[in-house]
Amino acid sequence: MADLRGAFVVQAERQPSGHMHLTAPDWPQISDELRDQARPARAVLFTPQLQSGLSELEVMLAATHQGWTMRAVAAGVAHTNDAGRVRMELQGLPVVTPVLLADTPTGLVFERRFPQTA
Repeated sequence: MADLRGAFVVQAERQPSGHMHLTAPDWPQISDELRDQARPARAVLFTPQLQSGLSELEVMLAATHQGWTMRAVAAGVAHTNDAGRVRMELQGLPVVTPVLLADTPTGLVFERRFPQTA
């Protein structure tokens, strides 16, 4: 996705202190290029599974601390029984996902309802 959009790839790693830290192999180049732009940096958060949304919220806060504007959350799979989608939408971030899963007494199934947006 990043190559198609001409964007940078930045990864979030949890530090021993418990805080999220944003890293990239070409971090100095990213910092220089973003500093030279007149508008704020815009970012999309990609996550394989959106469940509670707490980790995604931490990454969003770390990006905001860097001066970036988070535009959306893209998730490979979103669990509709968990609070992740609502937590992100309450922050004003739309959640884009191709697969919605619901936890039922018989196990995970594809969601048949359309989730309400905040």
